[in-house]
Amino acid sequence: MNRIIRIPDLELSYLLGVILGILILGTGIAALLRRRRPSDALDKIWQRAISWWWMTLPIIACVLLQDWFAVLFLAWLSYASTREFFSIAPVRGADRLALLIAYGSIPVQYGIAYQGRLLPLLGFIPLVIYATISYTLVLRQETQGIGRSMALIPGMIMLCVFYLSHAAALFPLAASLTPPASGIKLLMFLFLITEMNDVFQFFSGKLFGRHKILPIVSPNKTWEGFIGGIVLSTGFGAAMSFLLPLQAWQGAVVSACLAVAGFMGDTIISAIKRDLQIKDTGDIIPGHGGLLDRLDSLFLTAPAYYYLLNAFLGLL
Repeated sequence: MNRIIRIPDLELSYLLGVILGILILGTGIAALLRRRRPSDALDKIWQRAISWWWMTLPIIACVLLQDWFAVLFLAWLSYASTREFFSIAPVRGADRLALLIAYGSIPVQYGIAYQGRLLPLLGFIPLVIYATISYTLVLRQETQGIGRSMALIPGMIMLCVFYLSHAAALFPLAASLTPPASGIKLLMFLFLITEMNDVFQFFSGKLFGRHKILPIVSPNKTWEGFIGGIVLSTGFGAAMSFLLPLQAWQGAVVSACLAVAGFMGDTIISAIKRDLQIKDTGDIIPGHGGLLDRLDSLFLTAPAYYYLLNAFLGLL
């Protein structure tokens, strides 16, 4: 049983308390507002609050189960988000074998990441998979739209698999330290800051937003929301830095950088949706849309976080 269940220490127990506290507070506020002033907007907020409970269950499972579950969960997120994108992207019939190779890269990439092999982690998808997919398309000898497919398929594998797999590489990074750190704590810090930054930017924008930052790509994004997200994420990261083998000020710096990276990831997916002329990438999460809508920030915060940790720990 000990090989499956993790007994949370004081810090992980506190973390679970913080997560549950945020969920209870947010759900309570949404329920109160919805009861006092019923409206379609508040109904949507209530729906989003309930969805957060379902989305948080796998995160809690990652804390309570051993590290392998978190890695499998991350790999599934890569698979599901890749599949979601290819279901809405303009792929051709000639791309089927290339898509199969793209899916096949996921277990290999995560195996490399979990082993902590940095050079293969950096080279497998950008070098091996990109070249394999491109030449597979060439061998089909259907050149109409081939350039778009050569960019589209590897591009989404970079976002959904290559970037996100850096989160799995946190476990061997933690184990390599002296004394060893907790990989699950490093991962939970990444999840917390990434998701809370989205919340902070959303509410800062709603309360104070006046000046749009990217009006064509993402009309709801404002400078006030962007800056508010950075400030609040920085403070929150400093408070949660007990999860890191770093000092509080370093945790604050990491969190500020993650807020910027998260905004970049969000707007990249927004730009893709504009190109495809869709509002959401799916409907798997009521009130939130698809997995890509929810994971967009994490795609860029995962590698940024991994290399920031390496830099502060003197490993680069």
